[in-house]
Amino acid sequence: MSGRAAPAMRASRNQDVATRLLSRDNYLYPALPIHRSGRLALDPRHTMYWEECGNPRGVPLVFLHGGPGGGISADHRRYYDPAFYRIVLYDQRGAGQSTPLGELADNTTQHLIADLERLRAHLGIDRWVVFGGSWGSTLALAYAETHPERVLALVLRGIFLARPWEIHWFMHDMRYVFPEAWQAFAGFLPEHEPAARCKGRHVRFERSVVDDDVQAVAVSFTTQSEPRRARLRYARGGHSL
Repeated sequence: MSGRAAPAMRASRNQDVATRLLSRDNYLYPALPIHRSGRLALDPRHTMYWEECGNPRGVPLVFLHGGPGGGISADHRRYYDPAFYRIVLYDQRGAGQSTPLGELADNTTQHLIADLERLRAHLGIDRWVVFGGSWGSTLALAYAETHPERVLALVLRGIFLARPWEIHWFMHDMRYVFPEAWQAFAGFLPEHEPAARCKGRHVRFERSVVDDDVQAVAVSFTTQSEPRRARLRYARGGHSL
């Protein structure tokens, strides 16, 4: 074998391995059924959707999704060993199957912290592992600071601390990495509003300002854009990170 051929073959093998490793089914646990689910009234306005899977007698773990407003998905159940963990997932206020979708009234970080405590008590859990990524890491840290006695451990990925420069990068400079996703997110606003996209989108969420159809479009773009912009895609294999 020539000296040139060997490196080429090694590179090819490494590329194949990388592609296989980035396949979702190679690094996630098998699909999990929901053992039980329900809806928890938080106040007269908001109702939370929650679900459980894994080992009912396992170590409790709660998953905090990104966004805000990203919602949970079936793949989020697959991050953990189902024989070891009692896996709890839920949609935060205004997200996913929690109602009303996209509602901003009575929807602050302090509300979300209180919601976590209400869910924990509702499920009869004393302490749990708190897992969060992106905005979920922000909420996980805020919850742990407020209720450290209820946290067995923190597992954080893609840590986002909501500092001004981080928000600016996510709302504006992200367009240099994910131009298509950013255009879908930002293009909903008129051309004269590029400097105030956060404020513009906030206004379009308000039920008293826009009709239901316009609000639905704004909510859809925002709830879908965070998960899309939080992934990298391997160029040759087409797999998400």
